[in-house]
Amino acid sequence: MAVLPFFNESDFKMGDIIVNKVFSAQLQASGNYKVVQEGDVLMVYQQLGIMPGETPTPEQLQIIANRVGAQLLITGIILEMRENYLGSNYINPKLAMEVEIRDGNSGEIIWISLHRRQGSDYTKTMHFGTIYSV
Repeated sequence: MAVLPFFNESDFKMGDIIVNKVFSAQLQASGNYKVVQEGDVLMVYQQLGIMPGETPTPEQLQIIANRVGAQLLITGIILEMRENYLGSNYINPKLAMEVEIRDGNSGEIIWISLHRRQGSDYTKTMHFGTIYSV
């Protein structure tokens, strides 16, 4: 499985990079997936001349999957990412993203999902478990 660069349509600078790294790390930490190293994916992007923010064609996706040895490709779009300040010591982060899983052999979309959450969704009794940053 290879996690491709995410696209950032939000105003949060480097939001795509942050989400990409966290997403890859969580997949790897689960122990259920063999995740291709980010550097290997970026090297193929460079070899193919795919610039940051460009969407690879289905043919390019097939080449990427073949070169890194991945059956599945994961990518996504950061639709909204921000930190809302709700007082001097409290930040309520928001994240809305679309995630796609693509077949490495064809480049076709297998699964797509929209995920939208904010830090206050995880607030528990006495603020135990509150998220304070994106």
